[in-house]
Amino acid sequence: MAQRVAGQEPANDSPMRALFINPPNSPFTAKELLIEPIDVLTVASYLKMLGAHVTLHDMDHLADRGELLAHNLREIKPDIVVIPFDYHIPLYTTDAADALVEVLCIVRQHCQKIVLGGRPAQTFPEKFLIDESIVIIKGEMELALKELIALKDWDATSFSTVKGVIFKTKRAINRSEERKDLIDLNLLPIPDRSLVEINGYID
Repeated sequence: MAQRVAGQEPANDSPMRALFINPPNSPFTAKELLIEPIDVLTVASYLKMLGAHVTLHDMDHLADRGELLAHNLREIKPDIVVIPFDYHIPLYTTDAADALVEVLCIVRQHCQKIVLGGRPAQTFPEKFLIDESIVIIKGEMELALKELIALKDWDATSFSTVKGVIFKTKRAINRSEERKDLIDLNLLPIPDRSLVEINGYID
């Protein structure tokens, strides 16, 4: 039986459904250069360890401009969507950042809890915080994400209690208190490569 994520009270005692997205590169990465999105896998595996039911949609691997993503969103009906955009490896272009905004517009039609990570989102939060359902995590994602999924309410008042996040209100873009603690790497699970079609990447 799946372990319940701390702080969640899902219907029918089912685990939280989390969809992780590796957004499309622009242009799409050539197949002979495509590596598994280890940054996304690392965070996804952590949330899976906490008891969530995790699915990963790699738009770059699928050369997906949004049609497949919209289909998966309808099928999965995620409770939360997490997008570690350029989290560890800076490979994305300005065009890819614009494509991410399009992805966000698709996601918000199906899910009202969206979390972003990565340096572009931290540097230009006004570009990506297109509404108040989106939260940006600064730096390492794991600890802040664990606290975010435990929130009873998904709003500015609750976001302000989580260290190291950026969020939007009607009046401004807000930053919570800086997070100084780092996660113990020994507590992180080995990235679960079964979340992707591993044969679709280079060896």
